[in-house]
Amino acid sequence: MTIGALEIDLDEIEIEERLRPVDPEQVAKIAISFAEQGQITPIELQAREGGGWRVVSGAHRIASAREAGLKAIRAVIFDGTPDQARLREIDENLYRHELSPYDEANFLAERRLIWQRLNGKIKAGRPAARNRGKLAPISARPKFYDETTAKFGLRRDVIKRALRRRAKIDPEVWARLRGSKIGKSGQELDLLARQRPALQAELQREAFERRSSVAEALRRRLPPKLPEERALAVVMAFEKLGTPERAEFWRLMKARKLMEKGK
Repeated sequence: MTIGALEIDLDEIEIEERLRPVDPEQVAKIAISFAEQGQITPIELQAREGGGWRVVSGAHRIASAREAGLKAIRAVIFDGTPDQARLREIDENLYRHELSPYDEANFLAERRLIWQRLNGKIKAGRPAARNRGKLAPISARPKFYDETTAKFGLRRDVIKRALRRRAKIDPEVWARLRGSKIGKSGQELDLLARQRPALQAELQREAFERRSSVAEALRRRLPPKLPEERALAVVMAFEKLGTPERAEFWRLMKARKLMEKGK
């Protein structure tokens, strides 16, 4: 439940650690909007024990208001438990759909933990099965996935893949990936998640030091291919080509032979 908008002194608001850090570039853009148009949408706050306010949603707007030189900001007050407030923060970010694979996995994993605290342990189950053209009853499906897919338009397999990335990557390695190129690539995260924890740390460290990727760091650990292995790899790659790609390949080969004859 929320209470109508109030003017709150910015000095009374504390931005605690967030699942997604405040982006300076976004703050600068919103600060310009504050200066030109004023505040359009109120932020959401929750009262702290002992006084002051904690942010439920609107950390970027608060930072922008401070940068724009404002002394106060318009806010609605959220009256709920800390878990409910955290869930609102998570959901606000998931609604936006511009999250990196790293941030998406972080938010979904945290959402799953809070959902279980509020609703009980998530039971194992399968996606809704079709029976004579009709969906199985909603009560027979896992509620966490139903709610999350319906609320954010995320497919069940997308949610499970994100949760798997978060669960399989070593926590210390995961913490170092925030804001990195690896964290912006789902393929890189999936590749890292398939490795044992000790190797994950080595690959992450090497990728950072060389400013390369997990895939490149992993390739450097593989033994060089024998001539026959390279030939087999070429044949297998050619077999995967479609008809237009094969035709283009033979056209280029013919042109190359003509050029060699003309020398």
